[in-house]
Amino acid sequence: MSKRIRGIDRLPTRAEQNDSRINEAVHMHDRVVSDVEKRWGVDRLQELVSENTRRKFHLQRQKLWDALTKNDGRDAIHQAEVMCRAYQVLEREAIGLGCKELTGDYIEGLMPDGRVIAITTDKFEAGKVARDNRNMVVYSIEEIGRILSVKEAMAKAKINEAVARVKGIFAGAEVVSVKPLEDIDDEIPF
Repeated sequence: MSKRIRGIDRLPTRAEQNDSRINEAVHMHDRVVSDVEKRWGVDRLQELVSENTRRKFHLQRQKLWDALTKNDGRDAIHQAEVMCRAYQVLEREAIGLGCKELTGDYIEGLMPDGRVIAITTDKFEAGKVARDNRNMVVYSIEEIGRILSVKEAMAKAKINEAVARVKGIFAGAEVVSVKPLEDIDDEIPF
């Protein structure tokens, strides 16, 4: 009679072993990716290296994806291990090219509603600052530029709309100059 192992009624099936291997591969890969993204930013590291290294990295990532979609536990573990080494290669090359990990630096200010705003140099630093400071409103300088561009476009549209209304009311009127509505300082109360 075989001895029963305490707490285990049966041995895992091959499918369960395969699922376990796949979970192990995914978790191993996710731990490495999480560490790299904390230090270098989401998808930043692969943009810092040569085109050849980037191409190899993407090919390896596809091999891992293929192993996972085929539900092949052994291959998934192998491809995840290779993928983890690929991140090390990216990191070494980026450092060799003079690239640096994210610093998390930002300029801080107070918003009118009392919240704290942080402005960073780029989207990668914004991601790090946002992860590290969840209570802050975080923008990159590029985002600030986009917001200001839209604001300017909206102000121009508002002026164009006002000019069109005036031209519609006063047939034949000639536009001599246009000033923002806030800058008009005359005695007419509208």
